[in-house]
Order: sequence, then C-alpha cells, then structure tokens
Amino acid sequence: MKRLFLLVALVFSATACGRGRTSTAGTPSSSTPGAVDGAAPAPPGASSEQLDAQWARAREGEADELARLARKEGALGLVERGSANAEWRETALRALAYADGWAGLPWLADVGAGTNEKEAALALESASALAARPRRAVDPEDALELRAGCDKLSALAAQGQRPKAVTQAAVRTLRMLADYGCPPPPP
Repeated sequence: MKRLFLLVALVFSATACGRGRTSTAGTPSSSTPGAVDGAAPAPPGASSEQLDAQWARAREGEADELARLARKEGALGLVERGSANAEWRETALRALAYADGWAGLPWLADVGAGTNEKEAALALESASALAARPRRAVDPEDALELRAGCDKLSALAAQGQRPKAVTQAAVRTLRMLADYGCPPPPP
C-alpha cells in the first residue's frame, strides 16, 4: 500500500512540474536577432564593460571581490588576462587563490620562479591557498595542469640561488600537494 502511494505521488509530481507554463513551441520567432522573450538585445560591449568593472573592484584586494572574479573568469581567464597585461597581473594572481581546479597552477609556478619578488610571493601564496583546500571528489580534468605545476614547483624548490622565502614557499606548497600525487620536495 505504501509503495502504491509513493508511486502515485511520484507520477503526480512528475506530471505536475510543467503546469502553469505555456508552450512556446510553434510560436513565431522574434524578428530582432538575439532578442529573448521580447527583451532588447544587449549592447555589443556591455559584458566587457561589466567584466572590466569587476576586475577594477577586485583590484582593491577584497576576498569577496576576488572570489567573484575567479568564479566569473575561471582559472584560464585569469591566467589569460594576467599574463597578457602587467596592469592586471597582481589581481589575477590574488584571484587564482579562489579559482576552481588546477588550471592556473603552472602559471603560478612560472610567476613564482620569476624575478619580480612581489609577484613571486603573491603567486606562491595563491598556490599554497589552492593546495590548502580540502580535497573534493571531482573529475580529474586538470590532472595535466596539476602535474605541470608540481613539476615547476619542484624545480623552483630545488634552486639554491633563489631567495629562501621563495624556495620555502614552493616546498610548503609541494608538501600540501602530496595528497594529490605531487612528488615530495627535494631535500
């Protein structure tokens, strides 16, 4: 009896999901290209203006704004703008600490190995923040980037001529990434 009641409730809820909506099938399309439900299309540069404003807000360094930017741009978008434009590099480095996945790790390691000490410190700080996150069950789509970042961090940690703070940050990050399969830091 309970099973029958559950089955009837399930069937009723499945058929009731579309109630109250009218079908748009067979209705003529709008004559204005890009119009959605009668709304006027967005002006051509609106999304880039909004994105530029978001970058400008994130430049101030507030964690919430950096996280919003990371969610909007994604790791690859942050790397693209940060590597192409020195004006936005520090903002991109900070925001990568909040990006999902490992796609930005190789660039962070490259910047960490660079000659600009401030950018190197920011890059290694963001790499450590990525490594400190709790492990989640996700698809290993960034496995190649994770491996490339680990290799670059390992090479950076092995450089004796680098400042001690840089090599220690690379070693610390490698230790945190050990659970992800990164090789242990050099002795």
